[in-house]
Amino acid sequence: MNSKSLSAIVLLCAIIACHNLSAQTVKHFEVEPYLGLGLPLRDIGGKEVKETAGLDAGIEFRYNLKENPISVGVDLNVATAARTKETSEGKMSDNSQRLASVAAICDWNFRQGENVAFFAGVGIGLAQRETIQAGIDKSIGICPTYGLVAAPRVGIELWNHFRVTLEARFSQRDYNVIAFRIGVPIGGGRI
Repeated sequence: MNSKSLSAIVLLCAIIACHNLSAQTVKHFEVEPYLGLGLPLRDIGGKEVKETAGLDAGIEFRYNLKENPISVGVDLNVATAARTKETSEGKMSDNSQRLASVAAICDWNFRQGENVAFFAGVGIGLAQRETIQAGIDKSIGICPTYGLVAAPRVGIELWNHFRVTLEARFSQRDYNVIAFRIGVPIGGGRI
């Protein structure tokens, strides 16, 4: 099963679940599209290697538990990072590491429902990894195509509808990134 099929199945399940929820339950459900930048965590060394930030984008589906300051849900994410290497002869090698993942998430919300609220959490799931190589260096980024992903994170939610998150994504050494992203939660709100 490829990542597109898995994403479609998760999205379909979320839509069906939302359709069958009561009005009171829907108040606790939110969807957050987000966009940001991811920077590689692994410095492969040498002044000839430049790490470049890449896109970090995705969507989260969260349910805020009624009696607890906890949110649980699913995160669908695509993260990229790039490395450019220049040889002494002036030749270039570009390696773009791409990671598509689906993860179960859990956040602890501090000051939930206030205009300024903090959260900390983690996501654990599966990732599909891919390296796009161009130029002279064909040996960088060799790893299994699929693997686990762990994503610890901290952030702040402003006015119940604007989230800023700092997150690390650990999957395999060439694919580990730290991401800074901005999201817009839709739904949820004060509990």
